Amino acid sequence: METQSKIMLENAEYDRLSRRLERLNKEMALLVGPLYVRRNETGIFKMVDRSERYSYHVKDVLNAMHYDYITFWEAIDLHLYLNQSSELRRALNNYSQAISNNFYFIEQNNQQEVDRNKEIFQNKTVPFLIKKIEERYDQLDKDIKDLEDRLNIRKKA
Repeated sequence: METQSKIMLENAEYDRLSRRLERLNKEMALLVGPLYVRRNETGIFKMVDRSERYSYHVKDVLNAMHYDYITFWEAIDLHLYLNQSSELRRALNNYSQAISNNFYFIEQNNQQEVDRNKEIFQNKTVPFLIKKIEERYDQLDKDIKDLEDRLNIRKKA
């Protein structure tokens, strides 16, 4: 009876670790990985009004660069629920808020604030977001490798 209980506990722990590994792999594959791979592309991290991108989706299919931007951020938005990092969440929120602020200032015809906001966006907001993407990528990579080792899924280096 004692042996059976021990085996059941080991199985439960293995299942728990397997589910955790699956969750981390999903976060990496669907959210952090795409951000990490494209972190140095200026066409992805630019000021495009995110609220308007859906309404112009059909019209802009012909514009390949804008279409790429739209589909990339739609996929990121779709998979934001996978994010387990409060720091990355904060950086993504700051990025979105900076874009919203810019279009608010444009509507208000406040060119001074538009210019200031764009400078902050380029010099602080985007670099901070990229830093948090890289940090989360490194942490996920480490956590995934550790779990794979614990589950004996891959050979230890």
